[in-house]
Amino acid sequence: MTARTRSGWRWALPAALLIVAPAPAQILDLDGVPDPPETPISVLDEIATRMTTDLPAIVLDTDAGIVQAAGTTLRRVVAELASRGRGDDPGDAAAALAALRLAPAIDGLVARLDRLAMPGAFTGSPPRRLEEESRRRAIARLKTFARSGLEELRRRTTDELVDSDDAISLVLAPVVDAIEILERRPLVDRWPDAHEVRTAGMAPAPVAFPPLPDRPGLPVADRGLREDATTEGRRIHRRFREAAARAVALDPDGPATPVVLDLLDDVPNHRDPQARRRAVAVLDLASRIAVDLDRIAATPARRDADPDQLAGLLAAAVAADDDRGLRLLERQKMVTALIAAGGTIDLEVLDRDLRSAGRAVQRRHRRLVRSTVETLARIGSDPSALGDPAAVAALQGLEGSIADLERLRLADGLSARMTAIRPGAVREFERRIRGWCLMLGKDATRTEGASAIDGITRDLDLVMPFPAEAWLVTGGPAVVERTGGRGRDFLDRATETRRRWADEVSNGELDGPARAELLRFARLGTLLEAVEAVLGADDEEVARGLDACDRWGGWFVMPERMGWTARTLAPSLRVAVAAAADGVTDRLDRDLVRLEAAAPPAMVVHWIARHVGPLLDPLAAGSIGGLAAAALPPGDDPWAGDHRERLARICRGFAEIDAARTRGDEDLARRLTDWTVQACDDLLDRVRLETATTPTSTRTDS
Repeated sequence: MTARTRSGWRWALPAALLIVAPAPAQILDLDGVPDPPETPISVLDEIATRMTTDLPAIVLDTDAGIVQAAGTTLRRVVAELASRGRGDDPGDAAAALAALRLAPAIDGLVARLDRLAMPGAFTGSPPRRLEEESRRRAIARLKTFARSGLEELRRRTTDELVDSDDAISLVLAPVVDAIEILERRPLVDRWPDAHEVRTAGMAPAPVAFPPLPDRPGLPVADRGLREDATTEGRRIHRRFREAAARAVALDPDGPATPVVLDLLDDVPNHRDPQARRRAVAVLDLASRIAVDLDRIAATPARRDADPDQLAGLLAAAVAADDDRGLRLLERQKMVTALIAAGGTIDLEVLDRDLRSAGRAVQRRHRRLVRSTVETLARIGSDPSALGDPAAVAALQGLEGSIADLERLRLADGLSARMTAIRPGAVREFERRIRGWCLMLGKDATRTEGASAIDGITRDLDLVMPFPAEAWLVTGGPAVVERTGGRGRDFLDRATETRRRWADEVSNGELDGPARAELLRFARLGTLLEAVEAVLGADDEEVARGLDACDRWGGWFVMPERMGWTARTLAPSLRVAVAAAADGVTDRLDRDLVRLEAAAPPAMVVHWIARHVGPLLDPLAAGSIGGLAAAALPPGDDPWAGDHRERLARICRGFAEIDAARTRGDEDLARRLTDWTVQACDDLLDRVRLETATTPTSTRTDS
């Protein structure tokens, strides 16, 4: 998240305001989820009607008239976005979310802007008298917005997310400028990127762009890339800055350094925007590959993958000045990242019992490294082989061998984790886990050994501790309230069940009844954690996590709505906790099925809050937060960016439920609720699948 920079903005907006005949069926389509029930009158229709009722005429001859006109135009822009939001394109979902977010913020924003009509008004925190020059500048920006904002919006399309982002951010930029002048500080975007989420609490948020290296020609390329203020243009600009920083940081004697520096010097030569973008893409991939080659050269991996040979393949791919070259570079990046990762796994720590398996796995790994590099060379001369099943299998095999090396390295730690549950069974755990590790060294038994080790690792991660266990241990009033006073009994039952599970594992039973019971406890803990994230310590308060969700750019649901959703789950949770504490398995199974059918909305909120809450909690909420979330677009790699459309449609689903209830249509509200729960469940399934299928050795941010 970064403060918006002035150079990155232009003014503009999208299509005709069709106000406001009742819309036909509103399409809230999601892959894998049936169409929602038809809503003869959409909440978006109601917003559009409300925003355009009894608006004053636009008069721009006084400061007060300009401010009032800006408020009128802002309402019309929200109505236009609501009209767009009734469509079924991805960008329409983003327009609908912007309308839902801005509609309740309008009055607060207009009240703030009204101060600009008064010379000498006190603004900011702490309050200070607004300088006349700043006030005049803000008035000029609002005049531009009032005069042409709506027309600019109507000229633009919002079919795709990037189109919608650009249109909304560009048209609202004058309003953002005026608010920033009033607040005496830049607004901060509400879109943490994946890197920020991964490193939250570990390091300061990265700056918008890395410093530009001091090399001739680069400022020219930098200025040229900055001219494209679209979201995609900003992404290309950032890639250029990051790739340039990597290029000059390479080992001067590294095998690929000359190739990358030549590319760096070549970027400023391109004048055509498309050619420049391709040059930046090549530079970005090549610089990443060069970093991998430096890592390979410094590890034992260089015995099996000659960095100089790989640098030659890199140079050949760079020379292929077409899409084929980009595809080759993308494949090379996969290969070099895997080889570099494998080169950092140290098996010298293995004891005598595991060394034979370690040597066998390393032999297999080296063989796979060599065959993968050979395949990469073959693809270089025959690009059609990119999709060859043998080439894909080689890559998957290399990934599997790295996973085996990591399993061996962590074997002792796995034994220690199991022993912590059942100290008296240390010899049995070591014997079992070492037996599975020895299987990794034999082709005939490798799959069985890997499956056993991965299964135990997953189970440990899930139940040691299980979700919400640390919260239950606190035993405070919230725990008593949420569990009906049975939290301690539940914990005691879980502790005993863990011991029984450890006995099962020591006897070689990997799917016994104790494991099944622990997995039920983990499911129940996940539900407790999700509901607590929404309700907080008091049913009368909106939890900080819920508030953080609404500060995020990808989500907006009225707080009362989510609080009510979670509160309806609370009584059923108490019953389920009692069943878990008493060991009544059949009843717990039924309770979990019912809860999991209703809980996905609360679990989605919990998923969002857990990832972005720490980053967004300090930011302003209210009308300013609503403007920042709607008007400042995401950066290059926003967290959960692949789910933006689904999340926006879910938010609209909640709004449609509330609108139906307000109209007294309980049947429609019930059917919309069923659809929204199903959409949330579908989203959660996708998140789980992404997490489960992203290899540990190459996992980035999910």
